Amino acid sequence: MTHAPRLLTSLLALGLAGPGTAGSLEKAELLMRSGPTSSYQVPAGSSWSSSTPTLNDHREVALHIQAVAPAFRAGIWSGSPEGGAVVALADDDASLYSDASINTAGDIVWRRAESAQNGVMLYEAATGDFGFLTNAPLGSTSWGSVQINDNGRVAYRAGFGSGNAWVSYAGGSADIHVADSSADGTSDYEWLFTPSLNGQGLIAGKVAYQSLSTNQVVIADASGNVSVLLEDNNLDPKSPFSNFNNGIDFNDQDQVAVIASLAEGGAALIVADESGWTEYARQDEGELGEFEYFAPQLNNDGVVAFRAFDSSGERGIWRADGESLTLVARHGELVSTDLGPARLESPDSVGGPNFGGAPAINDNGDIAFVSLLTDPEDSSASYGRGVFLVPGQVELPDLIHHDRFEP
Repeated sequence: MTHAPRLLTSLLALGLAGPGTAGSLEKAELLMRSGPTSSYQVPAGSSWSSSTPTLNDHREVALHIQAVAPAFRAGIWSGSPEGGAVVALADDDASLYSDASINTAGDIVWRRAESAQNGVMLYEAATGDFGFLTNAPLGSTSWGSVQINDNGRVAYRAGFGSGNAWVSYAGGSADIHVADSSADGTSDYEWLFTPSLNGQGLIAGKVAYQSLSTNQVVIADASGNVSVLLEDNNLDPKSPFSNFNNGIDFNDQDQVAVIASLAEGGAALIVADESGWTEYARQDEGELGEFEYFAPQLNNDGVVAFRAFDSSGERGIWRADGESLTLVARHGELVSTDLGPARLESPDSVGGPNFGGAPAINDNGDIAFVSLLTDPEDSSASYGRGVFLVPGQVELPDLIHHDRFEP
């Protein structure tokens, strides 16, 4: 395997937006905000946390809400800068919904659990209807990381008790792309991690090859053919990687984005395909601090959105394209909301991270993220939790100001 030369972080740092004066994300658009007594584009009192948004090229976002008021049942919300609403609501109090996935048509899929009929659910944008889609293949008892592509093919990790398989489903038929040894005694894979589906119906992800301490990143088709993109130095002594984070993302150009642990120490954001790999960013170099443990998100132009700390220890949402590295949003910055200015911050009573889940990116370069919010002058006063969209058409050096306003 050949690899592109490692990018110099000093060059990457040149792409960072310079300091400004306002300390605010002036162009970030609020799509939805939930709070205990007031809300925007969702019923007041609805509750959700750590949901990862998904975003299509029409700037439509979908995500799951744990409790939609006033029934306080699980639901799926979808919205854009033009408006938003709960498009699916569980029919009982016990049902649990997972993170959702939306395609260009606006169709949404997710997993339903703890119900009378567990499995994959589908919302059809053309009709506005939603319902049960499948619990295939036969014998599966769980369905994780459910995704839908623009052709309507759905993929997920199916569980069979102790074993797992990467599965795709379309037209009433399920295909097993690859299974682990607990599900298939002839398999070389000890474990399958979170899968990612692309537009060609291929599935990529991290696998534990023969043992839990030997790992690869692979692509598998519906016939079970597997291509290895990356492997650790336990399998290849020449590999610069000692491991890979469990979550990856996969685009229609057959490129994979993953956070890799380096054999020499530290970690790097890697984009790979069958021709080689390129390092997009390295931990603790330039303005970038440590990566957070959320899967990077990759669009079809090879642009990545991801979560990481900056060099001062503040959490942030970042964008990387292999030549530049940009801090899109940072903890403590100001955004506009329906209540006026708010801060991307956890209330004092909550603590912990303000951002929830991974960010999302589409082929326009738009980035969606979620964050807890506080009063800009009183960190004890919660403004709830919001979903924001940063337009990709805006030049980020003009969009983001890194000066932090301290009340």
